[in-house]
Amino acid sequence: MAIRIPTPDVQGAQRLGGMQAQAADTPFQRLTMPDTTFNSRMLQQLGESGVQFANYLQEQQDERLLLELQAGVGDWERSLLFGEDVTGAPTGEGGVLALEERDAFGLTQRVEADFDAHLTEYNESLSGLSRNGRQAAQEFAQRRREALLDQTARYEFQQREAYNNRLRREAEAAAARAAETAWASPEAMAAAEARLVSATT
Repeated sequence: MAIRIPTPDVQGAQRLGGMQAQAADTPFQRLTMPDTTFNSRMLQQLGESGVQFANYLQEQQDERLLLELQAGVGDWERSLLFGEDVTGAPTGEGGVLALEERDAFGLTQRVEADFDAHLTEYNESLSGLSRNGRQAAQEFAQRRREALLDQTARYEFQQREAYNNRLRREAEAAAARAAETAWASPEAMAAAEARLVSATT
């Protein structure tokens, strides 16, 4: 004797004569597996939300730190170049762009060293930046450094030219005074000038 295990295919009424019978409605036909992935889907969505929130917080922190860097460097530049405090009021000591002629010599090297030293003050606070934030901070610092050094190099060159022009004018005036007092008579001076012209031609 064979034992038949009922399955949805063979369960219920069987074929009788030439008629097809409908299988009885049984719990086997309505059986569905329980949803065991629901919790894992919810955890995955929760994890994705947590990652998005963490990314949002990192973006906010990056923005805050970059704005603090920009404001700090801007205030330092204004103080260095123009001698103004954060409010724009003069500090009384004047900036490096107030230096004239010989005092401005070597200005670019001093500003370069001061800028690098000032940036090191931000190293600890900028350690909280993301990789993209660090790259943005480096690009900002590089652009500000180049612009600042370009500005001070041009100013230093102008002051060198002004100093050289003043020395030329003073030398010409001294030569003119020496020429006026060097000869006892205008005839002796004319003869000396003639000798000088003939010697140089």
